[in-house]
Amino acid sequence: TSPEGGTIWNAPLSIMQGTWTSPLSNRLLFEGGYSDFRVRWGDVMPDGAITNLIPVTEQSTNAGVPFANYLYRGWLAQPSQNQKHTTWRATASYVSGSNNLKFGHQGGFMVAKTTTQVAQQLSYTFNNGSPVSLSTRVGPTRVSDRLRYGAFFVQDAWTRGRLTLQGALRFELASSWSPDGENGVL
Repeated sequence: TSPEGGTIWNAPLSIMQGTWTSPLSNRLLFEGGYSDFRVRWGDVMPDGAITNLIPVTEQSTNAGVPFANYLYRGWLAQPSQNQKHTTWRATASYVSGSNNLKFGHQGGFMVAKTTTQVAQQLSYTFNNGSPVSLSTRVGPTRVSDRLRYGAFFVQDAWTRGRLTLQGALRFELASSWSPDGENGVL
């Protein structure tokens, strides 16, 4: 792109994790874990970006631009993303000589927000200096989604001599939604 149509592709992220284990006795064990992932990436309007002219993309180098699909006269924004994903788990285990019982919970929550900034609602595409298309956009816009999931489980194993019986139950639930007021034209 030209200097005035430049872009900053930024992606700061953080990952935080932790686990915890505590034997209460020689038969009872408690465990827990937490993980948090956060990232923001995408196109950020650069300082000095021209926002009052209609952007033009020239497809051909025959028109005097340095390379094909050269953007000039403005900033043509791309979407940016803000994501957060958190997971957790907690379990308790009981172990005796013949019985192994474990129960617990696993869950997570995710937030995803996509924002598209728009300097101008119109943009042109030229080929060899002649206009070939006109695009129009509504903006800025945001799409915001949430996801929550979780599971409870219990598993057991009994051993008598050379015979072992195992069984488990698991209940899972997941839901997603788009919060009011966070979607649409900003």
